[in-house]
Amino acid sequence: AHHDKPAWRRAAPLYRLMGNLQPLPANASFTGRIAYSTDQYDRRSATPKTARPFSPLRQNPLAKHERLSEDGEAKRYRTFVMKSCRNQWFVRQMASAHEVIMSKAPIAIIGTGIAGLSAARTLHDAGQPVHLFDKSRGSGGRMASKRSDAGSLDLGAQYFTARDRRFTDALRQWHAEGWVDQWAPNLYQARDGQLTPSADEQVRWVGTPTMSAITRGLLGDIPVTFSCRITEVFRGEQFWTLVDASGASHGPFSQVVVAVPAPQAAALLPSAPKLAAVAASVAMEPTWAVALGFATPLSTQVEGCFVQDDALDWVARNRSKPGRDGGLDTWVLHGTSNWSRQHLDLSKEAVIERLHGAFAELIDCVVPAPEFTLAHRWLYARPAQAHEWTALADARLGLYACGDWCLSGRVEGAWLSGQEAARRLLENL
Repeated sequence: AHHDKPAWRRAAPLYRLMGNLQPLPANASFTGRIAYSTDQYDRRSATPKTARPFSPLRQNPLAKHERLSEDGEAKRYRTFVMKSCRNQWFVRQMASAHEVIMSKAPIAIIGTGIAGLSAARTLHDAGQPVHLFDKSRGSGGRMASKRSDAGSLDLGAQYFTARDRRFTDALRQWHAEGWVDQWAPNLYQARDGQLTPSADEQVRWVGTPTMSAITRGLLGDIPVTFSCRITEVFRGEQFWTLVDASGASHGPFSQVVVAVPAPQAAALLPSAPKLAAVAASVAMEPTWAVALGFATPLSTQVEGCFVQDDALDWVARNRSKPGRDGGLDTWVLHGTSNWSRQHLDLSKEAVIERLHGAFAELIDCVVPAPEFTLAHRWLYARPAQAHEWTALADARLGLYACGDWCLSGRVEGAWLSGQEAARRLLENL
Protein backbone atom coordinates (compact mmCIF):
# COMPACT_ATOMS: atom_id res chain seq x y z
CA ALA A 1 0.00 0.00 0.00
CA HIS A 2 2.93 2.34 0.57
CA HIS A 3 4.24 1.86 -3.00
CA ASP A 4 3.38 4.37 -5.70
CA LYS A 5 3.66 1.89 -8.59
CA PRO A 6 0.93 -0.62 -9.52
CA ALA A 7 1.31 -4.12 -8.08
CA TRP A 8 2.31 -5.70 -11.38
CA ARG A 9 5.02 -3.08 -11.87
CA ARG A 10 6.34 -3.61 -8.37
CA ALA A 11 6.47 -7.39 -8.91
CA ALA A 12 8.16 -7.23 -12.32
CA PRO A 13 11.75 -7.25 -10.96
CA LEU A 14 10.86 -10.29 -8.83
CA TYR A 15 9.46 -12.17 -11.81
CA ARG A 16 12.57 -11.34 -13.83
CA LEU A 17 14.71 -12.58 -10.98
CA MET A 18 12.70 -15.83 -11.00
CA GLY A 19 13.08 -16.22 -14.77
CA ASN A 20 15.05 -19.48 -14.59
CA LEU A 21 13.98 -20.94 -11.28
CA GLN A 22 16.12 -23.66 -9.78
CA PRO A 23 14.99 -25.20 -6.46
CA LEU A 24 17.61 -25.48 -3.75
CA PRO A 25 18.48 -28.86 -2.25
CA ALA A 26 15.74 -30.39 -0.13
CA ASN A 27 17.91 -30.22 2.99
CA ALA A 28 18.42 -26.45 2.72
CA SER A 29 16.59 -24.20 5.16
CA PHE A 30 13.41 -22.31 4.26
CA THR A 31 15.50 -19.15 4.16
CA GLY A 32 17.67 -20.75 1.51
CA ARG A 33 14.91 -22.45 -0.46
CA ILE A 34 12.74 -19.38 -0.76
CA ALA A 35 15.57 -17.45 -2.39
CA TYR A 36 15.34 -18.84 -5.91
CA SER A 37 17.81 -17.62 -8.44
CA THR A 38 18.96 -17.71 -12.01
CA ASP A 39 21.46 -20.30 -13.20
CA GLN A 40 24.36 -18.36 -11.68
CA TYR A 41 23.10 -18.86 -8.12
CA ASP A 42 25.40 -21.15 -6.13
CA ARG A 43 22.98 -23.61 -4.52
CA ARG A 44 25.64 -24.86 -2.15
CA SER A 45 25.56 -21.48 -0.36
CA ALA A 46 22.12 -22.14 1.15
CA THR A 47 22.39 -20.95 4.74
CA PRO A 48 21.17 -22.48 7.98
CA LYS A 49 17.99 -21.24 9.61
CA THR A 50 19.98 -19.08 12.04
CA ALA A 51 21.36 -16.93 9.23
CA ARG A 52 19.89 -13.55 8.36
CA PRO A 53 17.06 -13.69 5.80
CA PHE A 54 18.18 -13.64 2.17
CA SER A 55 21.87 -13.72 3.05
CA PRO A 56 22.42 -16.00 0.02
CA LEU A 57 21.43 -13.05 -2.14
CA ARG A 58 24.07 -10.92 -0.47
CA GLN A 59 26.68 -13.61 -1.04
CA ASN A 60 25.55 -14.15 -4.62
CA PRO A 61 24.39 -10.77 -6.03
CA LEU A 62 23.93 -12.23 -9.53
CA ALA A 63 26.84 -10.16 -10.70
CA LYS A 64 27.66 -12.68 -13.44
CA HIS A 65 24.25 -12.47 -15.06
CA GLU A 66 24.56 -10.94 -18.50
CA ARG A 67 21.88 -8.30 -17.73
CA LEU A 68 22.97 -7.44 -14.20
CA SER A 69 25.96 -5.88 -12.48
CA GLU A 70 26.76 -5.40 -8.78
CA ASP A 71 26.77 -1.60 -9.02
CA GLY A 72 23.62 -1.44 -11.14
CA GLU A 73 20.39 -3.30 -11.46
CA ALA A 74 21.46 -6.24 -9.28
CA LYS A 75 21.74 -3.96 -6.25
CA ARG A 76 18.30 -2.54 -6.89
CA TYR A 77 16.83 -6.04 -7.26
CA ARG A 78 18.45 -7.12 -4.05
CA THR A 79 17.19 -4.05 -2.21
CA PHE A 80 13.69 -4.69 -3.55
CA VAL A 81 13.71 -8.29 -2.32
CA MET A 82 15.09 -7.33 1.08
CA LYS A 83 12.36 -4.73 1.60
CA SER A 84 9.66 -7.04 0.29
CA CYS A 85 10.43 -9.71 2.88
CA ARG A 86 8.60 -7.49 5.38
CA ASN A 87 5.52 -7.54 3.17
CA GLN A 88 3.02 -10.36 3.86
CA TRP A 89 1.79 -10.22 0.25
CA PHE A 90 5.30 -10.90 -0.96
CA VAL A 91 5.75 -13.86 1.40
CA ARG A 92 2.43 -15.35 0.28
CA GLN A 93 3.40 -14.98 -3.38
CA MET A 94 6.77 -16.58 -2.81
CA ALA A 95 5.22 -19.49 -0.88
CA SER A 96 2.72 -20.01 -3.70
CA ALA A 97 5.52 -19.96 -6.27
CA HIS A 98 7.46 -22.46 -4.16
CA GLU A 99 4.52 -24.89 -4.16
CA VAL A 100 3.94 -24.57 -7.90
CA ILE A 101 7.58 -25.12 -8.81
CA MET A 102 8.17 -27.98 -6.44
CA SER A 103 4.98 -29.72 -7.59
CA LYS A 104 6.80 -30.12 -10.90
CA ALA A 105 9.63 -32.08 -9.26
CA PRO A 106 9.73 -35.43 -11.07
CA ILE A 107 9.04 -38.86 -9.63
CA ALA A 108 12.18 -40.99 -9.29
CA ILE A 109 11.96 -44.68 -10.20
CA ILE A 110 14.91 -46.90 -9.33
CA GLY A 111 15.12 -49.91 -11.63
CA THR A 112 14.22 -50.39 -15.30
CA GLY A 113 12.99 -53.96 -15.13
CA ILE A 114 9.43 -54.80 -16.09
CA ALA A 115 8.04 -53.57 -12.72
CA GLY A 116 9.79 -50.20 -12.81
CA LEU A 117 8.88 -49.59 -16.44
CA SER A 118 5.27 -50.66 -15.85
CA ALA A 119 4.99 -47.98 -13.16
CA ALA A 120 6.95 -45.42 -15.20
CA ARG A 121 4.81 -45.82 -18.32
CA THR A 122 1.56 -45.51 -16.33
CA LEU A 123 2.75 -42.38 -14.51
CA HIS A 124 4.15 -40.84 -17.69
CA ASP A 125 0.90 -41.45 -19.57
CA ALA A 126 -0.96 -39.82 -16.67
CA GLY A 127 1.03 -36.63 -17.25
CA GLN A 128 3.47 -37.03 -14.36
CA PRO A 129 7.17 -36.19 -14.87
CA VAL A 130 9.29 -39.30 -14.29
CA HIS A 131 13.03 -40.01 -14.18
CA LEU A 132 14.40 -43.56 -14.14
CA PHE A 133 17.71 -44.84 -12.77
CA ASP A 134 19.44 -48.17 -13.37
CA LYS A 135 22.84 -49.58 -12.50
CA SER A 136 23.07 -51.44 -15.82
CA ARG A 137 23.93 -50.03 -19.23
CA GLY A 138 20.46 -50.73 -20.61
CA SER A 139 16.90 -51.44 -19.59
CA GLY A 140 15.34 -54.78 -18.79
CA GLY A 141 16.79 -56.18 -15.58
CA ARG A 142 16.17 -59.93 -15.73
CA MET A 143 14.22 -59.29 -18.95
CA ALA A 144 17.33 -57.94 -20.65
CA SER A 145 19.03 -59.71 -23.54
CA LYS A 146 22.79 -60.15 -23.59
CA ARG A 147 24.68 -59.02 -26.69
CA SER A 148 27.46 -61.44 -27.57
CA ASP A 149 29.60 -62.75 -30.39
CA ALA A 150 26.95 -65.43 -30.86
CA GLY A 151 24.16 -62.88 -31.24
CA SER A 152 21.57 -61.73 -28.71
CA LEU A 153 20.94 -64.20 -25.88
CA ASP A 154 18.08 -64.42 -23.39
CA LEU A 155 20.00 -65.30 -20.23
CA GLY A 156 17.26 -64.21 -17.82
CA ALA A 157 13.52 -64.61 -18.35
CA GLN A 158 13.02 -67.28 -21.01
CA TYR A 159 9.37 -66.64 -21.79
CA PHE A 160 6.21 -65.51 -20.00
CA THR A 161 2.52 -66.36 -19.85
CA ALA A 162 -0.60 -64.28 -19.26
CA ARG A 163 -3.45 -65.07 -16.87
CA ASP A 164 -4.67 -61.73 -15.56
CA ARG A 165 -7.04 -59.84 -17.85
CA ARG A 166 -5.15 -56.56 -17.41
CA PHE A 167 -1.87 -58.14 -18.42
CA THR A 168 -3.56 -59.90 -21.34
CA ASP A 169 -4.81 -56.52 -22.59
CA ALA A 170 -1.31 -55.05 -22.32
CA LEU A 171 0.13 -58.08 -24.10
CA ARG A 172 -2.32 -57.56 -26.94
CA GLN A 173 -1.04 -53.99 -27.35
CA TRP A 174 2.58 -55.12 -27.25
CA HIS A 175 1.85 -57.66 -29.95
CA ALA A 176 0.28 -54.97 -32.12
CA GLU A 177 3.43 -52.87 -31.61
CA GLY A 178 5.60 -55.80 -32.72
CA TRP A 179 7.36 -56.09 -29.35
CA VAL A 180 6.27 -59.69 -28.63
CA ASP A 181 5.32 -62.89 -30.40
CA GLN A 182 4.27 -66.38 -29.42
CA TRP A 183 6.88 -69.07 -28.96
CA ALA A 184 5.69 -72.64 -29.49
CA PRO A 185 8.79 -74.80 -28.98
CA ASN A 186 9.07 -78.56 -29.22
CA LEU A 187 8.81 -78.90 -25.45
CA TYR A 188 10.16 -81.83 -23.45
CA GLN A 189 10.62 -82.81 -19.86
CA ALA A 190 13.50 -84.77 -18.40
CA ARG A 191 13.50 -86.91 -15.29
CA ASP A 192 16.00 -89.54 -14.19
CA GLY A 193 17.86 -89.00 -17.46
CA GLN A 194 14.81 -89.77 -19.60
CA LEU A 195 13.50 -87.28 -22.20
CA THR A 196 9.77 -87.32 -22.92
CA PRO A 197 7.55 -84.86 -24.82
CA SER A 198 5.74 -82.43 -22.56
CA ALA A 199 1.94 -82.25 -22.55
CA ASP A 200 2.10 -78.59 -21.47
CA GLU A 201 0.03 -76.54 -23.95
CA GLN A 202 0.33 -73.09 -22.36
CA VAL A 203 0.67 -70.14 -24.71
CA ARG A 204 4.16 -68.75 -24.24
CA TRP A 205 5.32 -65.29 -25.24
CA VAL A 206 8.76 -63.80 -25.84
CA GLY A 207 10.03 -60.38 -26.78
CA THR A 208 10.99 -60.02 -30.41
CA PRO A 209 13.57 -59.79 -31.82
CA THR A 210 14.91 -59.92 -28.24
CA MET A 211 13.41 -59.93 -24.75
CA SER A 212 14.71 -56.38 -24.36
CA ALA A 213 12.29 -55.20 -27.05
CA ILE A 214 9.52 -55.07 -24.45
CA THR A 215 11.34 -52.90 -21.94
CA ARG A 216 12.77 -50.65 -24.65
CA GLY A 217 9.27 -50.14 -25.99
CA LEU A 218 7.92 -49.29 -22.55
CA LEU A 219 10.82 -46.93 -21.88
CA GLY A 220 10.26 -44.92 -25.04
CA ASP A 221 11.26 -41.30 -24.46
CA ILE A 222 11.04 -41.34 -20.65
CA PRO A 223 14.20 -39.76 -19.16
CA VAL A 224 16.61 -42.33 -17.75
CA THR A 225 20.11 -42.43 -16.28
CA PHE A 226 21.93 -45.72 -16.90
CA SER A 227 25.16 -46.99 -15.29
CA CYS A 228 24.05 -45.29 -12.08
CA ARG A 229 23.75 -47.46 -8.97
CA ILE A 230 21.65 -45.68 -6.37
CA THR A 231 22.92 -46.47 -2.87
CA GLU A 232 20.91 -44.08 -0.69
CA VAL A 233 17.46 -42.52 -0.72
CA PHE A 234 16.72 -39.80 1.82
CA ARG A 235 14.03 -37.22 2.35
CA GLY A 236 14.49 -33.59 3.32
CA GLU A 237 11.69 -31.46 4.69
CA GLN A 238 9.59 -31.95 1.58
CA PHE A 239 11.51 -33.69 -1.19
CA TRP A 240 13.65 -36.71 -1.92
CA THR A 241 17.31 -36.91 -2.91
CA LEU A 242 19.09 -39.95 -4.35
CA VAL A 243 22.80 -40.62 -3.89
CA ASP A 244 24.70 -42.92 -6.26
CA ALA A 245 27.74 -45.10 -5.69
CA SER A 246 30.10 -42.30 -6.72
CA GLY A 247 28.63 -39.97 -4.08
CA ALA A 248 26.78 -37.77 -6.59
CA SER A 249 23.33 -36.49 -5.62
CA HIS A 250 20.23 -36.53 -7.82
CA GLY A 251 17.07 -34.56 -7.12
CA PRO A 252 14.91 -33.09 -5.82
CA PHE A 253 12.10 -35.61 -6.41
CA SER A 254 8.53 -35.44 -5.23
CA GLN A 255 8.06 -39.24 -4.87
CA VAL A 256 10.26 -42.32 -5.14
CA VAL A 257 9.40 -45.77 -6.49
CA VAL A 258 11.91 -48.54 -5.69
CA ALA A 259 11.65 -51.32 -8.29
CA VAL A 260 14.64 -53.59 -7.63
CA PRO A 261 14.97 -57.08 -6.09
CA ALA A 262 13.86 -57.30 -2.46
CA PRO A 263 17.31 -57.39 -0.76
CA GLN A 264 18.40 -54.31 -2.74
CA ALA A 265 15.07 -52.60 -2.05
CA ALA A 266 15.43 -53.13 1.70
CA ALA A 267 18.72 -51.21 1.65
CA LEU A 268 16.99 -48.24 -0.04
CA LEU A 269 13.97 -48.08 2.27
CA PRO A 270 15.33 -47.06 5.71
CA SER A 271 13.13 -43.93 5.62
CA ALA A 272 10.13 -46.28 5.89
CA PRO A 273 11.17 -48.98 8.43
CA LYS A 274 7.99 -51.03 7.96
CA LEU A 275 8.53 -51.25 4.18
CA ALA A 276 12.21 -52.05 4.70
CA ALA A 277 11.31 -54.87 7.10
CA VAL A 278 8.88 -56.42 4.63
CA ALA A 279 11.44 -56.29 1.80
CA ALA A 280 14.17 -57.71 4.06
CA SER A 281 11.93 -60.69 4.90
CA VAL A 282 11.82 -61.86 1.27
CA ALA A 283 14.21 -64.66 0.33
CA MET A 284 15.45 -64.58 -3.26
CA GLU A 285 16.85 -67.59 -5.09
CA PRO A 286 20.00 -67.44 -7.28
CA THR A 287 20.44 -68.97 -10.73
CA TRP A 288 23.52 -69.66 -12.80
CA ALA A 289 22.84 -69.18 -16.53
CA VAL A 290 25.12 -70.59 -19.23
CA ALA A 291 25.04 -70.06 -23.00
CA LEU A 292 26.62 -72.52 -25.42
CA GLY A 293 27.09 -71.94 -29.15
CA PHE A 294 27.77 -74.75 -31.61
CA ALA A 295 29.08 -74.33 -35.15
CA THR A 296 26.98 -77.28 -36.36
CA PRO A 297 23.35 -77.48 -35.20
CA LEU A 298 22.72 -80.29 -32.74
CA SER A 299 20.74 -83.22 -34.15
CA THR A 300 17.81 -83.04 -31.77
CA GLN A 301 14.14 -82.07 -31.87
CA VAL A 302 14.33 -80.52 -28.40
CA GLU A 303 13.78 -76.74 -28.32
CA GLY A 304 12.82 -76.37 -24.69
CA CYS A 305 13.04 -78.73 -21.73
CA PHE A 306 12.01 -78.71 -18.08
CA VAL A 307 14.67 -80.68 -16.22
CA GLN A 308 14.36 -82.36 -12.85
CA ASP A 309 17.99 -82.88 -12.07
CA ASP A 310 20.59 -81.98 -9.49
CA ALA A 311 22.25 -79.30 -11.62
CA LEU A 312 20.02 -78.41 -14.57
CA ASP A 313 16.59 -76.84 -14.29
CA TRP A 314 15.88 -75.58 -17.82
CA VAL A 315 17.28 -75.89 -21.35
CA ALA A 316 16.26 -73.79 -24.38
CA ARG A 317 17.37 -73.52 -27.98
CA ASN A 318 17.69 -69.76 -28.20
CA ARG A 319 17.47 -69.59 -32.00
CA SER A 320 14.09 -71.37 -31.94
CA LYS A 321 12.50 -68.19 -30.63
CA PRO A 322 10.95 -65.82 -33.22
CA GLY A 323 13.19 -63.09 -34.60
CA ARG A 324 16.45 -64.51 -33.26
CA ASP A 325 19.51 -64.52 -35.48
CA GLY A 326 23.12 -65.58 -35.26
CA GLY A 327 25.28 -68.06 -37.11
CA LEU A 328 25.70 -70.48 -34.21
CA ASP A 329 23.24 -72.95 -32.75
CA THR A 330 22.87 -71.28 -29.35
CA TRP A 331 21.48 -72.91 -26.21
CA VAL A 332 20.72 -71.38 -22.80
CA LEU A 333 21.00 -73.55 -19.68
CA HIS A 334 19.71 -72.60 -16.23
CA GLY A 335 21.00 -74.25 -13.10
CA THR A 336 18.63 -75.22 -10.30
CA SER A 337 18.29 -72.85 -7.35
CA ASN A 338 19.85 -75.37 -4.95
CA TRP A 339 22.82 -76.13 -7.21
CA SER A 340 23.34 -72.43 -7.95
CA ARG A 341 23.26 -71.58 -4.23
CA GLN A 342 25.78 -74.31 -3.42
CA HIS A 343 28.10 -73.10 -6.21
CA LEU A 344 27.49 -69.37 -5.87
CA ASP A 345 31.19 -68.48 -5.82
CA LEU A 346 32.34 -71.03 -8.38
CA SER A 347 34.31 -69.53 -11.27
CA LYS A 348 32.44 -68.97 -14.52
CA GLU A 349 34.73 -71.42 -16.31
CA ALA A 350 33.92 -74.15 -13.80
CA VAL A 351 30.17 -73.42 -13.99
CA ILE A 352 30.27 -73.67 -17.79
CA GLU A 353 32.15 -76.98 -17.61
CA ARG A 354 29.73 -78.56 -15.17
CA LEU A 355 26.49 -77.42 -16.81
CA HIS A 356 27.86 -78.29 -20.25
CA GLY A 357 28.56 -81.80 -18.97
CA ALA A 358 25.05 -82.12 -17.52
CA PHE A 359 23.57 -80.93 -20.83
CA ALA A 360 25.61 -83.44 -22.83
CA GLU A 361 24.33 -86.28 -20.63
CA LEU A 362 20.75 -85.07 -20.95
CA ILE A 363 20.29 -84.29 -24.64
CA ASP A 364 19.57 -87.13 -27.09
CA CYS A 365 22.48 -86.51 -29.46
CA VAL A 366 26.23 -86.08 -29.65
CA VAL A 367 27.33 -82.74 -28.15
CA PRO A 368 30.65 -81.46 -29.52
CA ALA A 369 32.84 -78.86 -27.88
CA PRO A 370 31.11 -75.48 -28.13
CA GLU A 371 32.53 -72.68 -30.24
CA PHE A 372 31.15 -70.09 -27.81
CA THR A 373 30.48 -70.09 -24.06
CA LEU A 374 29.17 -67.52 -21.61
CA ALA A 375 28.09 -67.63 -17.97
CA HIS A 376 26.07 -65.17 -15.90
CA ARG A 377 25.09 -65.36 -12.25
CA TRP A 378 21.66 -64.05 -11.29
CA LEU A 379 22.04 -63.46 -7.56
CA TYR A 380 18.34 -62.55 -7.19
CA ALA A 381 16.69 -64.59 -9.92
CA ARG A 382 13.31 -65.20 -8.29
CA PRO A 383 11.57 -65.02 -4.91
CA ALA A 384 11.61 -68.28 -2.98
CA GLN A 385 7.83 -68.09 -2.59
CA ALA A 386 4.87 -66.06 -3.84
CA HIS A 387 3.38 -63.18 -1.83
CA GLU A 388 0.19 -61.16 -2.01
CA TRP A 389 1.36 -57.62 -1.26
CA THR A 390 1.03 -56.44 -4.89
CA ALA A 391 3.07 -53.33 -3.97
CA LEU A 392 4.35 -51.57 -0.84
CA ALA A 393 3.52 -47.96 -0.08
CA ASP A 394 4.03 -45.20 2.46
CA ALA A 395 1.83 -42.53 0.92
CA ARG A 396 2.62 -40.03 3.68
CA LEU A 397 6.29 -40.07 2.76
CA GLY A 398 5.73 -40.60 -0.96
CA LEU A 399 7.77 -43.82 -1.01
CA TYR A 400 6.72 -46.96 -2.90
CA ALA A 401 8.20 -50.36 -3.74
CA CYS A 402 7.25 -52.91 -6.38
CA GLY A 403 8.61 -55.98 -8.11
CA ASP A 404 7.91 -59.61 -8.90
CA TRP A 405 8.75 -60.41 -5.24
CA CYS A 406 5.56 -58.60 -4.17
CA LEU A 407 3.48 -61.17 -6.04
CA SER A 408 4.14 -64.35 -7.97
CA GLY A 409 7.73 -64.03 -9.09
CA ARG A 410 6.60 -64.11 -12.72
CA VAL A 411 6.89 -61.47 -15.45
CA GLU A 412 3.15 -60.90 -15.18
CA GLY A 413 3.49 -60.40 -11.42
CA ALA A 414 6.21 -57.80 -11.90
CA TRP A 415 4.07 -55.86 -14.39
CA LEU A 416 1.01 -55.97 -12.11
CA SER A 417 3.09 -54.83 -9.16
CA GLY A 418 4.33 -51.80 -11.09
CA GLN A 419 0.76 -50.99 -12.08
CA GLU A 420 -0.38 -51.11 -8.46
CA ALA A 421 2.48 -48.88 -7.26
CA ALA A 422 1.59 -46.30 -9.92
CA ARG A 423 -2.11 -46.48 -9.05
CA ARG A 424 -1.50 -45.87 -5.35
CA LEU A 425 0.90 -43.03 -6.08
CA LEU A 426 -1.60 -41.27 -8.36
CA GLU A 427 -4.35 -41.69 -5.78
CA ASN A 428 -2.27 -39.83 -3.20
CA LEU A 429 -1.06 -36.91 -5.30
